[in-house]
Amino acid sequence: MTDQETNTTDQDLSQVLPGPCCGRFVPGPDEIDETLARLGIERTAEHPDSPMEPEEDFAEEDFAEEAELEGAGIASMTMLQGMGRKLELPPGTPRNFPPFAGATRLWSERSRQQVLRIRRKAPGIVCATYKRHGRTGMPWGIDIMVSPLHQMADARQKALGDALKRWLENNFSEMHINYIIWFNQINDGAGWFSNEKFRLLFGGSKDPVTSRHQDHVHVQIMDPHRGPN
Repeated sequence: MTDQETNTTDQDLSQVLPGPCCGRFVPGPDEIDETLARLGIERTAEHPDSPMEPEEDFAEEDFAEEAELEGAGIASMTMLQGMGRKLELPPGTPRNFPPFAGATRLWSERSRQQVLRIRRKAPGIVCATYKRHGRTGMPWGIDIMVSPLHQMADARQKALGDALKRWLENNFSEMHINYIIWFNQINDGAGWFSNEKFRLLFGGSKDPVTSRHQDHVHVQIMDPHRGPN
């Protein structure tokens, strides 16, 4: 967790806006320019004004297994640890989209590739994002719904979430993961630690189950233009 994420008391509270699940923190419009100027870095193509990857919507048929193999690349798929053992969804795990109001599939292309991989690992699992999702405010956040929104995962659902967490952790670098949150624990690549003091810091749902990520696994994909957030 970086100073930018933890030292929120110095930020304008109007920049901390609510979201249905994980909340977000969005820098002010001039913050990037001010930071670059302070560091003596001139904005170039390496620091574009809008570092967003192209977004696109896609239909349910795009999630068919054939599309997953084609979209993510068979060669790349073979690099993922444990991809061969598919995870079964227990009773009560959401299977229909949208899992909550405001959910979309408008991911950046890099995040979309990881969604296809997740759904190949756990066929039928529902993944969602929403506008300005995650602490970056960009569409790189993926919510993997293990139980219905605001409903704590039962023993079998938690076992599914635990298995997904381990698989994501094992493929942290290959999948370009920035951080994972599950059951109020966060891993930013340096190991697991409590998310309790951060869970309400960036807006998002105030429901205790959802804000503690006890109904969904949250995965943030790396911003390819900035590296770790």
